[in-house]
Formats: sequence, C-alpha cells, structure tokens
Amino acid sequence: MNYFSHDSNARNDERIIRLRMKYGAVGYGVFFMVLERMRDATGYMCATDYNAISYDLRVDAELIRAVVEDFELFKFTDDHAFFYSSSMLRRMKQKDEVSRKRSEAGKRGGRPRKPKVIPSAPESDKPAKNSSPPADTQTDIKALIGEYEQECMCMKFHINQAELSKRYAQFILDCQCRQTEHNDRRDAINHFNDWLRIVLEAETKKANEQSERTSQANKRRGVQATTSQPQDYSGAF
Repeated sequence: MNYFSHDSNARNDERIIRLRMKYGAVGYGVFFMVLERMRDATGYMCATDYNAISYDLRVDAELIRAVVEDFELFKFTDDHAFFYSSSMLRRMKQKDEVSRKRSEAGKRGGRPRKPKVIPSAPESDKPAKNSSPPADTQTDIKALIGEYEQECMCMKFHINQAELSKRYAQFILDCQCRQTEHNDRRDAINHFNDWLRIVLEAETKKANEQSERTSQANKRRGVQATTSQPQDYSGAF
C-alpha cells in the first residue's frame, strides 16, 4: 500500500494559510492531490506538465500552476523539467529506509539457522555405563510382569493364570519370528497387552463365525429332515 505521512496541523503552515486565503479548500485539496501524484511518481517528483496534471485531477491547469509555483510549496530541478517537495523527499527517505531494514531482517529470518554445536562432555564427566546387560524381553516377559499386573490382565481379558502362561509362550515365539525388540520393561508389557487383546479378539470372532455357520447348517439339515413328500402319505392309516 502506497502512502505518505500527513501532519494533522498542515493547514496551519504559513504557506498553506496563504494558499487557503486565496483559493480556499479547493486550493488546499489541489495541493494534496499533487502530493499524492508525487508519492506514486518515480523519484517522488512530478513532470512540470500542468496540462497533464489538469487532465488527471480534472482541475484548471492555471490553478495547478499557481499552487505549484506561487506559494513556495515546491522546488524545481535546474532545468525546470520536474518539481518536488523537500518535505516529501525527507519523509519518503525515512520510510524507505525503514522498509529496507525490515526487508533485510525478513531475509535473514528466512535463512536456515546454523545448528548449534553442543560440545561433548569430557570422558570423566560422562555417566558410567551400566555394566549389567539389559533383560531379554523376548524370553523374560513373564518375569517382567509383576503379580499384580498379571492379576489385572486376567481380569481384563477374562482368563486364568494357566491361560495367561500359555499366552506368554505364544507371545515369545511371535516376537522371535518377527525379530521384535523392546526398548525396556514398559515397552514389552505394553506390546504384550496389545498383542493379547488382538489375539483374543480374533479368536472370539472366529469362534462366533464358526458357531454361526454350525447353526445355519443345523437349520438346513432340520428343514431337509422335516420336508414332507407326497409318498409319505400314500399308505392307509
């Protein structure tokens, strides 16, 4: 958006007062319309072509000439080909400088930041590594689950301890076949919980489907067995 700053008391400037005394609000309006054209022009200067400005502003060319030349509001280049406002140039220079700095700051902000290099701690400051090997969560899953957790699993999945022990063996075999590794005890227990839920749901679904097929087959056999044939009633009673 193009704009320029406008002092709220510009009307009280001595030169503007003389302009207003002679041409009233019309002269004041022409002055600021010329400034608007100047703001959008290259170099913030207008060509000294009053007829062209007159056509643009729909104002008499002589009035524009008077506003530009008679009240010391504008200055001219040496060849008189262009005129400009010292106040406009000063204000736009400040604005353009602020815009330039913001643009440069934005470009710097968009550049990828260099990764921070964190110096490694001296060997003496590093924590000592645990000399004992981690538990084998593939083969020790039963040992990892406490008694209370086992009771919770039995209640959750509606199975007894014997069934749970059988599922341990199945789980270990599945992990070994898939070469599954666990990060720690909690990871192994969570995996076992999810695995057991999926297995039991699949078995229940399969059992229900088998039961439904058996029931449908029994119904079909019952219908066939009770179907009446004409010859069944051909004999005498």
